[in-house]
Order: sequence, then structure tokens, then C-alpha cells
Amino acid sequence: METILVQLGDYHGAFVDARGRSGGLALLWDKNLELIVVSYSSHHIDATLKWHNQDPLWWFTGAGGPLRAQAHIDAFRDAFLDNDLHDLGFSGYEFTWCNKRVGAEVVEERLDRFCASTERSIQFPEARVQHIDSYISDHLPILLRCKPRNWEAT
Repeated sequence: METILVQLGDYHGAFVDARGRSGGLALLWDKNLELIVVSYSSHHIDATLKWHNQDPLWWFTGAGGPLRAQAHIDAFRDAFLDNDLHDLGFSGYEFTWCNKRVGAEVVEERLDRFCASTERSIQFPEARVQHIDSYISDHLPILLRCKPRNWEAT
């Protein structure tokens, strides 16, 4: 991942190494943002993002790992509803994960997504999510491009 980071240029990165051919997480962000990794494990990265030294604007959670109990999935869904979160949509390929099998055994799902509250969507009206083609991993990288309303480059 460090090689990819160097190729991209103006980005910082946080990585959780894969175990053999499974797992592994990467989070890349523009050097103009202040990102603080709050916690991480082989299944998640939690971070806060600040835009030009303002109060934390975003909380990022990237997660993976084994199947979860339905009660955990329901609690996660309820947290979305309770905090006015909605999916930001995307452009690109419909699915973000594939089991890398062929024919009738292939399974594809949209597991990875960016979400925001209505307040943040108003503050960042130009936020766009893109699924990026990749043949390296079973997950597609997803990219969030955004800048706040009335933003001027420094």
C-alpha cells in the first residue's frame, strides 16, 4: 500500500495489513485534511476528519470481517436512523465486493458506502462518491470527493 500512496502523491494513509490473502484495510486522505485515527483492528479503522482546523466534521468508520448477528445489524441500522444518516450514492460499478468466483458461484454485494447527515450534506453539497475499478482485491476502493460550501483554496 505504501507504493500506491507514493504513486498518488498528495495523500496520507493509514493501513491495516492483510493476513495472507484475506483482510487488510486502507484509508487515504488529502494532505490538506487533518485526520486522526481513533482506533483500528484487523476489521476496522475509526477516524475523525477536520477541515482546515475546524471542529471535527466527519467520523469515518471502515469495517470488514466475519458475518454479524442480526441484532448487531439491526442496532447499526437504528444508529443510522437515530443520527439522520443517509447513503451518499455513488457512480461506477454497482457492487463493491465480489467473492472472486465464476458462473453460478459468483456473489457480488454493495458492502462499502459513504453516508452523511442532512446537516453535512448541506455543508458539503458537492460531495461525490466513486467506486474505482480494481482487480487486486475482492473489494473495490471507494473515493469521496468533497469540499465545504463557500470553500476557497488556501
